[in-house]
Amino acid sequence: MGSLLLAMQKEAIPISIFFCKDAVDVLKNDIPDHSLETIQISFRSLAKARHHKRRLIQTEFVKLLHQKLKPNGLLHIVTDWENYADHNFGNCK
Repeated sequence: MGSLLLAMQKEAIPISIFFCKDAVDVLKNDIPDHSLETIQISFRSLAKARHHKRRLIQTEFVKLLHQKLKPNGLLHIVTDWENYADHNFGNCK
């Protein structure tokens, strides 16, 4: 968090909001629908099969993210596991 704040100060990024809460709760309760231009998520995947049910990026979560994006908004997700990156989330509209 400290590195992020220093980088933001260096780049003069003026407006930022940080939440120390569960991402799903923040999206459901604190972020208005159709209000975000971009959502960026970078993480390591939980590759073991027993962890699949705990993955953040699941169809219902992607639908929630879509609901929060403005029209033509960008959802950018990066992972280190190819099988996860290739997963089809279907039609999230």
